[in-house]
Amino acid sequence: MKRETVNQILRYGTAGIVNTFIGICIVYVLKDHVGIKLATLFNFGIGIVLNFFTTKKFAFKSDGDTKKQGSYFFVIFIFSFLVSYGIFNLLLWERSIINALSAIARKLFPEFVIDIITAKRYLSLTSSDMIATYLNIVIFAAFNFSLNKFITFRKQPVTDAIEVDLQQS
Repeated sequence: MKRETVNQILRYGTAGIVNTFIGICIVYVLKDHVGIKLATLFNFGIGIVLNFFTTKKFAFKSDGDTKKQGSYFFVIFIFSFLVSYGIFNLLLWERSIINALSAIARKLFPEFVIDIITAKRYLSLTSSDMIATYLNIVIFAAFNFSLNKFITFRKQPVTDAIEVDLQQS
């Protein structure tokens, strides 16, 4: 893997962590004023815009057309979400895969660590639902990163690449 790609993945992950933290803060601050659903909706709107600009400027260091890239980014975001959500639902439907991964996670982490981290009576980090959630996050991030790298923020705009390909034919 090229060094540039590794750096982009690291910057993309960092931007994702920062954006997630900001999103949690937005929901936390607004939930008591407008309710959790509206706070989450507001976070989604702010989050996708913030995510676009941090991905554009920080992860891929792009100076391309913001309107065009923003359109691609939004479509790719929705597409990536739908694909990962579909896989998430398949994983929940086919519990044997998730149960196996959950059993592996329980063996990797001592029970007392899980109890401390999760306050076990409320949530277990190794439950099958949580394992499906983790996989969903990884699938979404990988799919979204790849599509944005090769379409939204590619060095040569997609339309120019198509024109070059057509001219060479």
